[in-house]
Amino acid sequence: MSYLLVHGGGMAASSWDRLVPLLDGTVVAPDLPGRGSRADVDITTVTLSDCADAVVAAADGLDDITLVGHSMAGVSLARVMPRLASRLHHVVFLAAVVPEDGTRVLDQIDPQVRVYVEESIAGGIYHQEREPAREILCNDLDAEQSEWVLDRIVPDSAALLAEPVDLSGLATDVHRARPLLRSRTAGEVGPAGGRGRPGPAGRPHGDGVTARRAGQDAVLHRRLLIGGGPWLRLVLSR
Repeated sequence: MSYLLVHGGGMAASSWDRLVPLLDGTVVAPDLPGRGSRADVDITTVTLSDCADAVVAAADGLDDITLVGHSMAGVSLARVMPRLASRLHHVVFLAAVVPEDGTRVLDQIDPQVRVYVEESIAGGIYHQEREPAREILCNDLDAEQSEWVLDRIVPDSAALLAEPVDLSGLATDVHRARPLLRSRTAGEVGPAGGRGRPGPAGRPHGDGVTARRAGQDAVLHRRLLIGGGPWLRLVLSR
């Protein structure tokens, strides 16, 4: 078994640092272009195709792959799946952003959060300021966990938010999963985000893939990136 972990927007491969040591088998968590080990790439030029290319390249030599995408990685996984289909064991969408085909990631974000996102774009770069990000991403975290998450925020390509998505790859015949957790206080929650709210964006895609509204990242950071290794290991071993 091998694991290919694709980070979300405004993050780098370091967002998986607390999870990687807990998984058995080969684990690859690539930096998408423009951040982390690939910071030499001009982030303003990065496209969704570039992200998909980076994931496919990182899969070189891997077989029996469990492909995991968090948050904005959902739109990249759709491009990756047909290219790795013969080597995929399982595909997991962790509170992934999956807008309507042909629309934009920006269209999927809750209106109040979208205003902040749009105001945070300058010169083709999306910058998340620390305190607004704390409110959006860390409302379910303690102080140490919040600082851990906020320390890993990086600038991202504004073009990725505005580029129309191509979801045709979701028709690829592989096993996919949309894991959910159960909140102590509010029922169903998505592993990457706040209280799980199906809302108008919640809908099926292919075999059991369901979109969730964006801007809901707190629970993943607490339960998965920070301390959810055993939980994810259970999900991925099914």
